[in-house]
Amino acid sequence: MNVLLGLIETLCQLPENLSDDDLSEASAAVLYLKQVGFKMDWLEEKLEEVQEKKTKVNTGKAQLQHMEEEFKVLNKKCLELKDLTSNLFSGRVLYENFERHPETALTFIQNTTKLRTYDSFIVKTYKE
Repeated sequence: MNVLLGLIETLCQLPENLSDDDLSEASAAVLYLKQVGFKMDWLEEKLEEVQEKKTKVNTGKAQLQHMEEEFKVLNKKCLELKDLTSNLFSGRVLYENFERHPETALTFIQNTTKLRTYDSFIVKTYKE
């Protein structure tokens, strides 16, 4: 009877609070109770539901972590572009930006109408 009560307590917990070991022990408990003569169909269904929910929770956590990593990468790129554009518009074009992204920086400067003489001088000097 203690096995049955422990099994019910386990299955009443939130899926994210259950470990894989807990679910394995619950499966073993269901098999044991079936072997000793209990009708366990309803509890087997409940166990399957909990296992499916646990899988969904784990999948959701993995997707969230992946999205957070992608966000960090995109945010870093966005900050780099903001820094690059602010430097270009203020006339403080940095040599490192030309070195890292020469084609992008040159194209941007050439296509921008609000350039200072200083910017044009750098473009001409860099092309030579």
